[in-house]
Amino acid sequence: MKNEVKGRRYLLLPAVIVVISFLAVALFINWRLGKTAETIGGTLTAGVQRHKQFFFRSRFNELLAKVELARQTAEQELKNGKQPELFKTILFSDPIINHIWCVSEGKGKNQFASRSRQSLSDINTINNNNIKERITKALTTSDIYSDLVNDNGSVRWVYGVKAVNPRTETSFFLGFNLDMRELQKYMEEADPEGHAYAFITDEDGVSIFYPDQKLIGKKVLTPKELVFVKSDPERRDLMDTVKSDFLGVRVVRKYYSFAVAGKPWLFVVDTPTLLVDDEINSISKYSALLGLFSLVVILGTGAYSQRKWLKELALRQSAEDEQQSLILEKQKLLLTAEKQEKENALLQLDKLKQKINPHFLFNSLGSLSALIGREPETAKTFVMKLSKVYRYVLNEFPDSLSSVQSEIDFAEQYTYLLRVRFGDALKILHTDIDIFHLQGKLPFMAIQTAVENAVKHNVVSKEQPLTISVRSDGDKILVESDFQPRSTPVDSGGYGLNYIRSIYDHYKIAGFSYKQEGNVFICSFPVIQQSNIQID
Repeated sequence: MKNEVKGRRYLLLPAVIVVISFLAVALFINWRLGKTAETIGGTLTAGVQRHKQFFFRSRFNELLAKVELARQTAEQELKNGKQPELFKTILFSDPIINHIWCVSEGKGKNQFASRSRQSLSDINTINNNNIKERITKALTTSDIYSDLVNDNGSVRWVYGVKAVNPRTETSFFLGFNLDMRELQKYMEEADPEGHAYAFITDEDGVSIFYPDQKLIGKKVLTPKELVFVKSDPERRDLMDTVKSDFLGVRVVRKYYSFAVAGKPWLFVVDTPTLLVDDEINSISKYSALLGLFSLVVILGTGAYSQRKWLKELALRQSAEDEQQSLILEKQKLLLTAEKQEKENALLQLDKLKQKINPHFLFNSLGSLSALIGREPETAKTFVMKLSKVYRYVLNEFPDSLSSVQSEIDFAEQYTYLLRVRFGDALKILHTDIDIFHLQGKLPFMAIQTAVENAVKHNVVSKEQPLTISVRSDGDKILVESDFQPRSTPVDSGGYGLNYIRSIYDHYKIAGFSYKQEGNVFICSFPVIQQSNIQID
């Protein structure tokens, strides 16, 4: 009895140490995962903000460039002694510009005209707000005119430039009258970015351009924000976290200077702080489930080992009174059982390494790092597909079988990640599967294993691109790939294909094979129907 109590204590201490060590590692990994997710989220946020800023600046510059081209064209027509007309076509060629105007300097009186894309009628906004007089006055004081006009609850941007008639030295003003609500609608359709929105205000915080059109012309920045913005006139890396009245959530708000025709406007981009929270929570959830499962396995294995050890101890104590030959025979049986357990543990370890391949993860993270700065949208898609790949891998399949549809979808997600890494060197995964086969079953990760082996054992380069296809053939699914072996063979141990063969043998399904035919390597997977499953 005393030996049994000592044995319990002896096994309890290592079990406690193992559990504490595992929990510490799990907490550290979860902490690092959170930090990495925050970094990825910050990078994605910065990329979205830069995209918005570039898009808006480019579009406004295009507008101003269009007016400048119209001015040059009008001056050329005046130089040739013609009445300027072509500038109207140039301005109306921009889909945003629906209303244009022109002022020509005459003897004793300036002539003013305005046109609309729809009706060719005069624009009442300019007439009602005495803009004609202000534009005419600008003929003698400035070469550029830019003004914001309130019109029945909306804001219009009136912009124009001066053209000079070289023959008479008289001035000719031309420009556009742009309803900011129409500009808002156009920007939403031209750049439907779902993770961020932008708006423009004047230096007093009054909105010129805003997603909620009802707020155009109203103050949208608080006095506190204006003080914060004016504290840095150059507005380099000026960023704050505030609550968005438009979205009703906290956002990362980035401020940029946005001078147009000498007007000190303020360009603001809002990005929700929860940009990648869904994926972060999903990864954390499955990490926690994996950790909990591993902990249960460790505790269960420890309890089982303890009971087994105590049972064996009792058998050895009772066997001391028996013949020495019987004791030696039992010891031989014990050694054989331990050897089998060790071999089985090694096979399970190899299977686990195959399911969660660190080299594939490291290569994927390397590809993601290269994409983040260069192609943020592709990087976002890459992260989504990477999470779906590992989410599928971590799913439990007690019978080691998965539907053909699930295996095809998983292989396509996995191949997308490989194509980001290899580019045009890896051709698109072609699939041609009979509808009847989609509800059938295959060994878990069967198609992915064939795809992985094709990439691992063959040359994959721009000079020798690798093509992989998946198709139905009778009662089987074939995975075919170009046979172009590497000059230095890769030793993978054959665990993947041996694992698949063992699943077919377990269910007594014949027909699984892999072979080379000419320049093609073929893996043949029999589709398992529920009626064909046989287990001893």
